[in-house]
Amino acid sequence: RLKRLPLVILAVTVSFSLIIIGLITLGSSREGSSGMGSGEAGMSYSIEELATFTTTAGRPIVVIFGSARSTSSSNVDDAKGFVSFFDGETQKLVKKIELLDVKGRIQNMDMRRFGDGAFYIVFNEAHLYRLDPSTLDMTEVHGEDYKLPEFSEGFGKVEFYDPWYGDALLIETNLGKELVYYPTANKLYTEE
Repeated sequence: RLKRLPLVILAVTVSFSLIIIGLITLGSSREGSSGMGSGEAGMSYSIEELATFTTTAGRPIVVIFGSARSTSSSNVDDAKGFVSFFDGETQKLVKKIELLDVKGRIQNMDMRRFGDGAFYIVFNEAHLYRLDPSTLDMTEVHGEDYKLPEFSEGFGKVEFYDPWYGDALLIETNLGKELVYYPTANKLYTEE
């Protein structure tokens, strides 16, 4: 059963990708359509990334990361980030989250599952989110949330550290200091 899980996830991802591409194509031909079947007239959507994972209960989930803006605005900076979760088996929308702090287009997105079971997601090297795979809740993580004096001034830049070294983040503080942080172990190091 476990050997088939990657094949099932791949099949779900491929079929879901084809459905999303079809919806986008269909939606772009109708003015005011979102292209995602949500019925939100007057919105323009840009899908930036597609990912899959399984919930704690073992349900396949397809995640769409993107940005949305009013069709009355031609300024990309007016866009706001969003994340939509779809059930990989029924292909129904499970949850949609607007990322209020992620403004403009999502130009750089990365997601990684850490040893604590949570997924960590980085948007535009500036915003770090934690995704709980059991509830599909996303929480933005700020420097001060870690209660370490080194992060009291916040994150200037955040990205995933080389996976070879484990579940770590490479963080540049707002004061310009670069640190490697292991959230699960709550350990902090300089790059040396």
